[in-house]
Amino acid sequence: MQRLFFLLVFLMTGLLLILTGQNEQLFSASYDLDEIYSSKSLGQKSEDFLRSDTNVFSVQLSREAAVRATHASLPQPPTHSPRITRFSGDASHNIDSTDLLESNAMVEFTTDETMQCRVGHTDENIGADTEVEEEPTGFRSLPQKFLQMSPKQKSPKCGEVIHPWLHQELYEEGVSMLFLVKSAPENWRARQLIRQTWANIYYLHEMTFRTVFLLGVTFDDELQGNLTAENEKYGDLLQCRFYDDYNNLPVKVLSSFRWVVEENIKAQHFTVTDDDCLMNLPNIRAFFMVHSEDALYCGFTYASTARPIRAMGNKWFVSKEIYPGLYYPKFCHGGMYTLTTSVIRDINCIAEYTDRDYVHLEDVYITGILREKSSIPVYPVTRSGRKFTVMYYAWVEPKLKSLLWQWLKWNYTLPWKTTSNIDGKPMLRVNQKQQNSIDLVELVDGY
Repeated sequence: MQRLFFLLVFLMTGLLLILTGQNEQLFSASYDLDEIYSSKSLGQKSEDFLRSDTNVFSVQLSREAAVRATHASLPQPPTHSPRITRFSGDASHNIDSTDLLESNAMVEFTTDETMQCRVGHTDENIGADTEVEEEPTGFRSLPQKFLQMSPKQKSPKCGEVIHPWLHQELYEEGVSMLFLVKSAPENWRARQLIRQTWANIYYLHEMTFRTVFLLGVTFDDELQGNLTAENEKYGDLLQCRFYDDYNNLPVKVLSSFRWVVEENIKAQHFTVTDDDCLMNLPNIRAFFMVHSEDALYCGFTYASTARPIRAMGNKWFVSKEIYPGLYYPKFCHGGMYTLTTSVIRDINCIAEYTDRDYVHLEDVYITGILREKSSIPVYPVTRSGRKFTVMYYAWVEPKLKSLLWQWLKWNYTLPWKTTSNIDGKPMLRVNQKQQNSIDLVELVDGY
């Protein structure tokens, strides 16, 4: 009887493995991009990048099994991709890509232990308790797991396959502001709407603007081919070596910061935003022409007393294992925040030595935890003591249509026919190559 029982267990386990192995459907785009892109060819370089056995990623393996369990309810990416290699010191070993895709901290380990980061947390924060029993009035200090220095780990590299070739001035004389727009590979409509509206304005009242869209890797060959064709046409995409997923937003932004630092990208200010947001360029110009401090400015929402959401299943759920504290430090919500080059360098540096396991809230981690650890000041964007509108977020569905209608309202206030008193040239200049090349109403119809 006992042998029969073990035989049944063995057969059921084998059947489960067979059924699991068949579930290897990859994510694919739900629409055809032929209407927009003139080319669908997937370059050999892109294909090699996606299929390489050793070059695709370096990744930090999970260290807390308990934390993995708390994330069981979060959306999971596909579970099929090539094997990769993880390097740690002189040793390397192959790991299954399932571990890669389940990890929220895809990083590149290095043996360089020299740290020269700006660390400005106070003595009060050092060795602080994680979660105290009594109810505090607000944030007191970062949990110890974020204060201690972890082994150095770099964010994934960007631009090795798809990089923004259009904006050469970013490497030369520089611009006033570079917008780093978080986008998903399939969100081509949102990117197109941005190109045809606020991102089409290159110059406004002596201030110059450029826009780059931040992307991760997709394992859908057709979608990757469309991205390659899109960048060949517009030259404003930056793809980084991590799987593009909501839970990897911190990796996406930190990877772009690494790109800014290593490529010596030149801009007075960098603004991080999303592809469902609309930038109010006249107000942005009015504010940042007089604010150049090395600080972090919240253009969307400034959170000064926010607490972690402990309800599992919530999009912003964070367990006590991930963030033990009762309150977050002050942070900017991810819809829009602006930094200087110096602040980006400080955050990029301290991020290499700070625990990031399973922290999927990009705004909390980057503008809160890392900013606080580096003692970087943070301010809301205000004017005369009141909130100053520098952006619009599409709260209502359909989002793209909402963005377009708001743009049409703001568009009437722009100085389209005004010339400068200094040189007689237009005070507003656009990218002529992209102007009026697409029917925007048709583009956003139903979206």
